[in-house]
Amino acid sequence: MDKKQYDRQYYLTHKQELNETSKQYRVLHQDKLKQYRKQYAETHKEEKRLIDKHYQEENKQQIKLKKQRYYQDNKKELQEKSRKHYAKNRTIVLEYQKQRREEHPELTQKYHQRNIRFNGNRLSTGRDFRTGICSICHKSRDKEEIKFTVMHHIKYDESDPLAHTIEVCPSCHRNIHLGN
Repeated sequence: MDKKQYDRQYYLTHKQELNETSKQYRVLHQDKLKQYRKQYAETHKEEKRLIDKHYQEENKQQIKLKKQRYYQDNKKELQEKSRKHYAKNRTIVLEYQKQRREEHPELTQKYHQRNIRFNGNRLSTGRDFRTGICSICHKSRDKEEIKFTVMHHIKYDESDPLAHTIEVCPSCHRNIHLGN
């Protein structure tokens, strides 16, 4: 009987005993193994990051193609998953956004009240010119009937971008452009 056959025979006859010993060893040294894995991960973290970064730089195009193929292959499933996630977390997201607006009103007001789009360019007026009330349906941002208002140019005037404008909610703005 050669060494290989002997080892196999020994394993088959002592299988239960070896498995029990292995389990006991794992239980006894579980904390040491966790600590070793954590220490190894910490010491090799920077090295792993550099390797990943290098791999991504070298294979940027291939990664992009893989992502595109994955999206095309699983498009319906991903869209359904996104829809379910949105439906499940919608109230949480809306509550967070509302809380954020209340905590930092200057962020939303600053953007929406001082910037307008004129002939495809974004202009900063430097002053608050919006009232937050739609000129058509009279819904108010303060009463939380609408989230924001937009300026609609009835006629474009190069010398004064705010001339010939009305403040409307997004719904009324869409209706104006659709001709309703």
